[in-house]
Amino acid sequence: MGGRIKVTVTTIKHTMVGSCEETADHMSEFLDGELDGPLRGRVRRHLFVCKVCRPIFASLKRAVAAVHLRYSAN
Repeated sequence: MGGRIKVTVTTIKHTMVGSCEETADHMSEFLDGELDGPLRGRVRRHLFVCKVCRPIFASLKRAVAAVHLRYSAN
Protein backbone atom coordinates (compact mmCIF):
# COMPACT_ATOMS: atom_id res chain seq x y z
CA MET A 1 0.00 0.00 0.00
CA GLY A 2 3.07 2.24 0.27
CA GLY A 3 2.45 5.81 1.24
CA ARG A 4 -1.28 5.61 1.88
CA ILE A 5 -2.53 7.40 4.97
CA LYS A 6 -5.47 6.02 6.88
CA VAL A 7 -7.90 8.84 7.57
CA THR A 8 -10.75 8.14 9.95
CA VAL A 9 -13.78 10.15 10.96
CA THR A 10 -12.17 10.56 14.39
CA THR A 11 -9.03 12.02 12.80
CA ILE A 12 -11.05 14.48 10.74
CA LYS A 13 -13.22 15.43 13.73
CA HIS A 14 -10.16 16.09 15.92
CA THR A 15 -8.57 18.21 13.19
CA MET A 16 -11.74 20.28 12.70
CA VAL A 17 -13.18 20.41 16.23
CA GLY A 18 -10.36 19.49 18.59
CA SER A 19 -10.60 17.53 21.81
CA CYS A 20 -11.95 18.31 25.25
CA GLU A 21 -8.38 18.28 26.59
CA GLU A 22 -7.14 20.76 23.99
CA THR A 23 -10.17 22.98 24.56
CA ALA A 24 -9.73 22.95 28.35
CA ASP A 25 -6.06 23.85 27.93
CA HIS A 26 -6.98 26.95 25.93
CA MET A 27 -10.29 28.17 27.41
CA SER A 28 -8.75 31.13 29.25
CA GLU A 29 -6.77 32.25 26.21
CA PHE A 30 -9.89 31.90 24.06
CA LEU A 31 -11.95 33.95 26.52
CA ASP A 32 -9.27 36.66 26.57
CA GLY A 33 -9.14 36.78 22.76
CA GLU A 34 -5.54 35.61 22.71
CA LEU A 35 -5.94 32.69 20.28
CA ASP A 36 -5.49 33.10 16.54
CA GLY A 37 -5.90 30.99 13.46
CA PRO A 38 -6.78 27.32 13.37
CA LEU A 39 -6.53 26.80 17.14
CA ARG A 40 -9.06 29.57 17.82
CA GLY A 41 -11.40 28.00 15.25
CA ARG A 42 -11.05 24.52 16.75
CA VAL A 43 -11.78 25.78 20.27
CA ARG A 44 -14.78 27.81 19.04
CA ARG A 45 -16.19 24.85 17.08
CA HIS A 46 -15.57 22.47 19.98
CA LEU A 47 -17.42 24.74 22.41
CA PHE A 48 -20.30 24.93 19.96
CA VAL A 49 -20.75 21.15 19.73
CA CYS A 50 -19.52 19.74 23.06
CA LYS A 51 -22.14 19.27 25.78
CA VAL A 52 -19.40 18.78 28.38
CA CYS A 53 -17.12 21.74 27.63
CA ARG A 54 -19.80 24.33 26.86
CA PRO A 55 -21.12 24.62 30.46
CA ILE A 56 -17.57 24.62 31.83
CA PHE A 57 -16.71 27.52 29.53
CA ALA A 58 -19.91 29.34 30.51
CA SER A 59 -18.98 28.95 34.18
CA LEU A 60 -15.46 30.28 33.52
CA LYS A 61 -16.94 33.22 31.64
CA ARG A 62 -19.28 34.05 34.56
CA ALA A 63 -16.45 33.78 37.08
CA VAL A 64 -14.20 36.10 35.08
CA ALA A 65 -17.06 38.58 34.62
CA ALA A 66 -17.74 38.54 38.39
CA VAL A 67 -14.09 39.24 39.16
CA HIS A 68 -14.00 42.09 36.65
CA LEU A 69 -17.20 43.51 38.10
CA ARG A 70 -15.91 43.25 41.67
CA TYR A 71 -12.62 44.99 40.93
CA SER A 72 -14.00 47.60 38.57
CA ALA A 73 -16.40 48.78 41.31
CA ASN A 74 -13.45 50.00 43.41
